[in-house]
Amino acid sequence: DDQAQVGEGDREDNLAFSAVPLRIRGVNDAGPDFSLCGLSVTSFEGIEGGQRPLIPLGEQLRAEVCIANLGDRPVIETPYAIYLSEDAGLDEGDLLLARGVEQAIGTEDRLNFEALLDIPIETPPGVYRLLAIADPEESVLERREDNNLRVSPVPFELVEPGEVEGVDLVVT
Repeated sequence: DDQAQVGEGDREDNLAFSAVPLRIRGVNDAGPDFSLCGLSVTSFEGIEGGQRPLIPLGEQLRAEVCIANLGDRPVIETPYAIYLSEDAGLDEGDLLLARGVEQAIGTEDRLNFEALLDIPIETPPGVYRLLAIADPEESVLERREDNNLRVSPVPFELVEPGEVEGVDLVVT
């Protein structure tokens, strides 16, 4: 009541400070909204449909990631993380393969980038998928938080080195 229009006996208690920064939006302002619009493993291009890709432990995968901003405010930075998972859900058992920050995304715009992922040799062999998440620390106040995760559509199998049939180059 900075105009002193409400009849109060004590005006000394009408001011407070917060150690936490506040973000004020307009009534019609929804803010930014990250959405994972794509996740594919470009390393799997050329593999026939119906075949499960076999990847030797210790190898690299090349992934294509698409993050969109469906909101009505641009974002200055686009944080992301990519995990190796035995299922389609992100949990504490998943292995972090990459984390980074990409460039700004305007309103109703999208960002495509490629990530080179090292598969640790000590990973247990098995069937996995990639999971990509935008804003993994939830540091950007968004309109929706439930559209930040994407699962790679093709599961792949991690195997011990030497178990993949095909070309074997030898340096002599």
